[in-house]
Amino acid sequence: MKKTVLFSGVLLLALTASGAETVLYRMDADKNAKKFDGGGTIYNKEAKSGQNCYIVRGRNRLMSMNKIKIQPDKKYRASFYVKAVGESPAQIFGGWICYDKKGKVIPSEAFHSVRNSLTEVTASAAKGDKIIKIKDGSKWKKGKVYQIAFNAKKDDSDLPNYTVYGFEKVEQKDGVWQITLQKPLAFDVARGTFVREHVKGGDFLFASNKVITPGEWQKIESIWYPGKYIRMASAVRLVLISNLDGKYKNSQILIDDLEMKMQGTNVEF
Repeated sequence: MKKTVLFSGVLLLALTASGAETVLYRMDADKNAKKFDGGGTIYNKEAKSGQNCYIVRGRNRLMSMNKIKIQPDKKYRASFYVKAVGESPAQIFGGWICYDKKGKVIPSEAFHSVRNSLTEVTASAAKGDKIIKIKDGSKWKKGKVYQIAFNAKKDDSDLPNYTVYGFEKVEQKDGVWQITLQKPLAFDVARGTFVREHVKGGDFLFASNKVITPGEWQKIESIWYPGKYIRMASAVRLVLISNLDGKYKNSQILIDDLEMKMQGTNVEF
């Protein structure tokens, strides 16, 4: 069973000078001495700094309590310290969950597209239909993770695009490419509508993945350029996932000094 732990942190808002870094978020176990749902607890031994750190056992999903506002033209640095204790190695993933301007989670299928898959609908489809005829499906991939996004734009200005449907197959019949949807359309689709193939992959953007053996504290750090990956995001939550693959069921991980910083200089894309 997936468990979610919300890390309460300190949200710091400040002006930043060009080239400098500003701390936007910091997780402080000394100031947030509470037991977290899902198994994350305060641990008052072996802290990296201060008196306390966090300890998580087995598989857990750990998420910052606060949404952190971001700008697509800035560079961000997220870092935290981890230490495996006990006899078992441990695995830790780090990354972000992104939110749009309305506060809605942006899942992978809303923005992660297949290169060169943009094409046109060649025949109108009515509400309730399951067949979509398209101009060219030669670049489309097959599999359960792939979906069709409607009302796509050549300049990607439709992203994030939440009008996505899973499909059973894409094939060429009598010289015509067609897509068979998993469920009937909930709306009419006009001829000439642009569509694009997207990839379903959950709501978590991975930035780091590390297997650690019991021993000393290790710093894990990642640099993120929102404009390069998901330029439509306006806020994020930091996410840590322990033992995602289920390989280290007896793992115990200490976590301390998690923070996110914004660099003052703009990033060109």
